[in-house]
Amino acid sequence: MQWFEKNGLRALAFVATIGGIFAFGSACTTSSADQCSPGSGGDLDCDRVLGLTTGSSICDFGTCRQKNAAPPAQTEDGGGSACVSTTQCTTENGGRASMCLEPGVKPCVKLANDICDVRGDTWKDATSPVFVGVLLNKTGPAGVSSYDTVVEKDVQLAESEWREGTNGAVNVAGGRRSIVAIYCDVKGDAEVERRAFDFVTLGVGAPAVITEVPLDVFSFIDAAAARGTFIYLSEFGSEEVATTGKLNGLVYASFPPQAFTLPLMRKWLPQVEAMARVTRGPTVPLKMVVLSSSGQQVGASGRAFVEELKKLPLNGSPASSQPTRLKTV
Repeated sequence: MQWFEKNGLRALAFVATIGGIFAFGSACTTSSADQCSPGSGGDLDCDRVLGLTTGSSICDFGTCRQKNAAPPAQTEDGGGSACVSTTQCTTENGGRASMCLEPGVKPCVKLANDICDVRGDTWKDATSPVFVGVLLNKTGPAGVSSYDTVVEKDVQLAESEWREGTNGAVNVAGGRRSIVAIYCDVKGDAEVERRAFDFVTLGVGAPAVITEVPLDVFSFIDAAAARGTFIYLSEFGSEEVATTGKLNGLVYASFPPQAFTLPLMRKWLPQVEAMARVTRGPTVPLKMVVLSSSGQQVGASGRAFVEELKKLPLNGSPASSQPTRLKTV
C-alpha cells in the first residue's frame, strides 16, 4: 500500500504529463519520429519549436535547426537505405530494438544502443509513435542505484497504465499515435547524459525527456533549448532550471516548489503521526526515513531541502534532535 501511494501517484503524474506531450506534439506538423515535416510549413513549425523569429529556422530532414547553422553531427539513427520491416531493422541492429516507421521511404530508426533500450515488446506494434526519453542514473561508481531502479519501474507502470487506458494509442491531428519510452542509464556522467540526450532527440526524434533533478538537465540544457525538448523532472527543481532562462515553458517537476511543499509537510506529518498512534499507542517513539539522492546529484537546493525535512516535528521535537529515530537514505 505504501509503495502504491508513493509510486502510483508519481506514475499518475507522469500519465498526466503524457497528455501535455501530446498537446505539445500536436502543435507541430510532425510525422513518425520527426520534429517537423520538410517544406515551408515545417520551417514555420521549427520557428516555434526553437523560439526564433519567423524565417530563422529550417526543417532539416525531420530535425529543426537554425538557418546558417551547421547540421548536427551524424548520430546513432538508422542511416542507410529505406527500410523494409521492423524485424529487418532489428536484425540489422544486432538484435537490438529498431523500427521501420515508413517502409520503403525512410531508413531504420534505432531505439537501442549500448546505453539506451526499450522495455517489453509492445513497441513493435506502436502506431506512429511519439518517443519519450527516460534518462536515469541506474548505475555509477557506487554500483546499482535501488532508488533509480524504482523510478524506472514508476515510469514503466505509467507507460503500461496509459497503454491500457487508451487501447494503445490516442487520436492526434486525425491519426492514432502511441507512446514508446526509451530508457537510458546515464550513470551520473555528464558526457553519457549528452550522448543519451542526442540519441533520443536527434537519433529517435523524441520531443520529450524524463529525468530526475536539475543537475541531470544542465549537461544538455542548451541542446534542449535549441531543440524545443520538453523536460519532465521526476523529483523537483523546475524553479532551479527556470532561473537559467533557457527552458521557459518546457520544464515540469512532479513535486511542487520547496517553498510550497515544506509548509504542507509541517502540517501533514503531525496528522500522520496522530493516525499512527491510534495503533502504536501514545508513548511508543516513531521513526522517520528521509529519502534522498546523493548530495552531488540533488545539488545545493536539494541538500538544503533535505536539511529542512530533518527539522520536521517527530515525537514532539525536531527529528534532527533524535538521531536514533531519523534515518536518511
